[in-house]
Amino acid sequence: MILLPRGNPVKERLNPARVQLAEALQKLKQGGFSGYLRFLDPAAEGIVIFADGRLISALFAGGQTRLTGEAALRRIFALALEGRSTIDTYRLSSELAESVHALLHGDVLHRGQELKLIDVKGLLARLKTERISGCLRIYTAERVALIFYRDGTPLGFFHDGASQIETSADTSMSVARLPGAKIDVLTIRCTEEAPPVDLMTSLDVPALWQEAQQRSAVARRERQEEERRGRARQAAHPAEAAAPPRGTAPPLETAPQGRLDARPHRDAFADYRRLAGVLARQQDARGFLPAREQCARTMQRRFFVARAAVAGLQTPIHPARPKTRTTQTQRCRDDLTRSVAAKIPGR
Repeated sequence: MILLPRGNPVKERLNPARVQLAEALQKLKQGGFSGYLRFLDPAAEGIVIFADGRLISALFAGGQTRLTGEAALRRIFALALEGRSTIDTYRLSSELAESVHALLHGDVLHRGQELKLIDVKGLLARLKTERISGCLRIYTAERVALIFYRDGTPLGFFHDGASQIETSADTSMSVARLPGAKIDVLTIRCTEEAPPVDLMTSLDVPALWQEAQQRSAVARRERQEEERRGRARQAAHPAEAAAPPRGTAPPLETAPQGRLDARPHRDAFADYRRLAGVLARQQDARGFLPAREQCARTMQRRFFVARAAVAGLQTPIHPARPKTRTTQTQRCRDDLTRSVAAKIPGR
């Protein structure tokens, strides 16, 4: 997230999808606007800074991606056309706008330090000793304040609602007293460098905006075509549309006839599993264990009965019972079934 004070608001919470951004940026240039535009999306953010009508900075941040210049402007245009973002416009003085530009393109010495754990006096002494030019950014989840330094000497403060660098520290220092306040230490590049380039002059902004519109239109048509094909498939094969996805187990088919107390069913199921284990051990000891496949089907059928009962369904539907000849093993299983069924209400 790009942490900046809000400045003097001009317009907030605009939908950029309804704005011709190329024309809007051109009007800001012609009007000599100084300030910044914030494009805010749930997953990304973009900043466009003007100073005396010059577009001096474009910055995009989303996840681990951070872009500047032309690449940032392309992503900001694409972000605006997705329809999920908003635009906030804040007016600043030209001097403050250039300071914010230098700040965003500078380096971070310390980030996200808990203010209550920092030796503030020692930090300020280090700034003065090392003649650091930069800023201290103090912030919480809702508020941000900047304290600018040049060669270790404080220049002023920038907080929410301000349009220029101020000398009063009351509002800025109030952020430091809020619970959970954190501090970043940032350095800015030397102010004697050449002034930033006007991106409105060096880039073909209308062409970038038109390209972003074309990409957005293609993506929208692809989504609409995919939705149309999905509706057509559902209309042609309603059974397949209602079927569960491949790789998932089919649900247990039941014919619900009211809810039952699950406790006796759980007890019956536990008794069944215990007695089934005893029966299996006896059959192994006597040496007349029936065919494994037939035994597995029978055990599966008993399991369906017990599992449906535990789920609270009175009449489970389970695989058909295979027709087998009556043997001593079959009679043992029938006795077991009757003993379990006697404990299941409604059977």
